[in-house]
Amino acid sequence: MNGVQKLVIVLMVVAVAVSGYHYWYSSLRMQLHQASLQDRLLVINVLDKAYYDDCHIKGSIHVDFDQIEECAKLYDKRTTVVVYCSNYACTTSDYVAKKLRARNFEHVFVYAGGMAEWYQHKLPVEGPGLELYLHKIVEPLVDLSKQSDIITMQQLAALLHVAL
Repeated sequence: MNGVQKLVIVLMVVAVAVSGYHYWYSSLRMQLHQASLQDRLLVINVLDKAYYDDCHIKGSIHVDFDQIEECAKLYDKRTTVVVYCSNYACTTSDYVAKKLRARNFEHVFVYAGGMAEWYQHKLPVEGPGLELYLHKIVEPLVDLSKQSDIITMQQLAALLHVAL
């Protein structure tokens, strides 16, 4: 076998290796992309920053309700978004959810039970939890079972992989 033949064989091996790598890399990128679309979840606390710092659902982020439109620019519209505030009496989460839907977010839900319900059921939180509202039991003001944009504590816990 002469030098030219050896070079041709080496180039063929390299070409096969590169095309195999390209296929593997493309496949991996596709799998990661699909997984990220399925697993994308954003939980937003819209209480005042001091209340967020005191206690919030583990993994949630804080966004002032008047900054939601700026925040929305940072996320994919296919992201599942759950918005919450203090409890069933708070309407800020509804307001923010409407703003997100107006910005064409496809999957926006309100956790109406809010921080107080989550805390009272001893689910994972971050912060000391010293605020009094966390201990006050507030029942829903209306029947929430017929509202498709409401997410329950059980449903949110499942999304966050939290055992009840």
